[in-house]
Amino acid sequence: MLQTLTLLLLSPLSLAILPVQENEIREVRQLNDLWTFVREPSNSIGYGLKHEWFRQDISTFHNATVMPVPSAFNDLQDSSLRDHVGWVWYQRSEFIPSRMSKGRTYIRFDSANYYAKVFINTIETGANTGGHLPFEFDITQHIVYGQKSTITVAINNTLSLTTLPQGDVKPTGYPDHIYQRGFMDFFPYSGLLRSVRLLFLPKTHITGQSIIADAEGSLSFTNDVIGTGFSKVEVIVTDADGEIEYTSSALNGTGKVAKPELWWPRNMGKPYLYTITVRLLSDSGSLIDVIRTKFGFRSITWTKSEILWNGRPFYCQGFGMHEEYDVRGRSFDSVMMTRDLNLVEWTGANCYRTSHYPYSEERMEENDRRGIAVIVETAAVAIRHYSDSIQNHHMDFIRATIDRDRNHPSAFMWSLANEPSSSLHEAKPYFVPLVKLAKSLDTTRPITVVLASGPATDVVADLLDVICFNRYYGWYSNIGMLFKIEADIYNEISIWNKKFARPILISEYGAEAIPGMHRDPPFAFTEEYQVEVLKEHHKAFDRLRNEKRLAGEMVWVFADFMTLQDTTRVVGNHKGLFTRQREPKMSAHLIRQRYSTNKTRHRDEL
Repeated sequence: MLQTLTLLLLSPLSLAILPVQENEIREVRQLNDLWTFVREPSNSIGYGLKHEWFRQDISTFHNATVMPVPSAFNDLQDSSLRDHVGWVWYQRSEFIPSRMSKGRTYIRFDSANYYAKVFINTIETGANTGGHLPFEFDITQHIVYGQKSTITVAINNTLSLTTLPQGDVKPTGYPDHIYQRGFMDFFPYSGLLRSVRLLFLPKTHITGQSIIADAEGSLSFTNDVIGTGFSKVEVIVTDADGEIEYTSSALNGTGKVAKPELWWPRNMGKPYLYTITVRLLSDSGSLIDVIRTKFGFRSITWTKSEILWNGRPFYCQGFGMHEEYDVRGRSFDSVMMTRDLNLVEWTGANCYRTSHYPYSEERMEENDRRGIAVIVETAAVAIRHYSDSIQNHHMDFIRATIDRDRNHPSAFMWSLANEPSSSLHEAKPYFVPLVKLAKSLDTTRPITVVLASGPATDVVADLLDVICFNRYYGWYSNIGMLFKIEADIYNEISIWNKKFARPILISEYGAEAIPGMHRDPPFAFTEEYQVEVLKEHHKAFDRLRNEKRLAGEMVWVFADFMTLQDTTRVVGNHKGLFTRQREPKMSAHLIRQRYSTNKTRHRDEL
């Protein structure tokens, strides 16, 4: 059975696509609602596929229930569903109006974890491997316009050595059960985690777009089109007030905007956004398709010690995060997203990392609007086993991640992985083509891998533009010895900087604090101890920043989050500045004071 699943999971990852937008030509229908839901027994042989459940009304099954979309299914019923490993099934019917038959109809999934097969009216329309990124299928030929169509989705959440993230699957001795432990310190939430929509598009339409706009006002753009019948293209760039700054009649072109308003991260300036509108027109001048995309003029460069934003030093102050909440799991929720980003602003932070997977497109758009800089990370967390198959899958994921987020001015660095086993000799030949691929796809942003190994043994660091590393002095190393932290972290960052001559960013540091647990003098797991650990690190960071040997600091983690059950975790990971319910701990006030008074400033203000 495990071999069969592994073969399924090697299906190619669908490449990312245009963000969803509704306008005078494009129409969108949300399918977010209660879907019929059925689960197979854990570790089943795939009964649903074997017995063709996609041909049946699964609401008549004895174990049928409903499941909200978007949502993780794990926390909504009982422990057996929470820990379920294997196949689950979603189904619903939708009426498709006859008027939509003039164009093309797509079904779009913003995220399905982990392996998904999609059926429309009993016909398999496609499959996708990997979560956290959108995929869509053209279902024009599979639906009957003017009638209801049945949508069935089968999802398998089994993780193996060939998936991202990797997982370890082993029997526990219990009948029909598999115990799964992913090589990651967060809960493997599963299901239809983000929106599902029907897209009604013209037969000829724009399918992809790339925009590069730098701080000098230079602009280049490309647009991919499917179909024929258009004879004219209109490209218009407007500023935030709607004033036209640039026009073109080319589908792909270059240009210049004189004296552009630049996009700056928080605490450095305003996140100014322009809009590029692309129209396809027929011979008669009628509109065939149109898309509008917001973008910003800005340049990211780097020296041996600094990251420069529009030519000025950018010091990253922020967090690692998880897009994860009570009950909902790792699903998109606009209420929780707004709460999170409001709290990011409350702390005075200017950046965060999408640990350890790409976050929702809605969140990326909000980052652009608010001026929050983002390190975008793939789902390659804690790679322990290297092989050609995982490398190929990893490369697909890099392509899709960059393709989806490249037009966002808030995205300023690509993180290809988090804490791989980068001291193994196999690591370098594994990462060489990945770094080369990322650089070929985007030359405008630095490339990093978030490292856990030390400078003496790591074999990946010299491939990177910026070195990010995670370290937990006072917690996993010398717990309780607060007096050692400042010297330990100062010395290690100095070694990284001297050996590799790259900008250095500490991407994780911190300690756990159980909310409401206090002790004087500070003791491990109390809020006081967490505060003291952070303070000792800050002493070293301030010295290193003044010496231009540190490019940024990111606390782990923004908010507490759920993990698998373990004797080292008390109902999840509690390194958060905020609780899982987003209430502040003592450390949140400390960080707010630090980030609000220790801002990144323009060079002429220093």
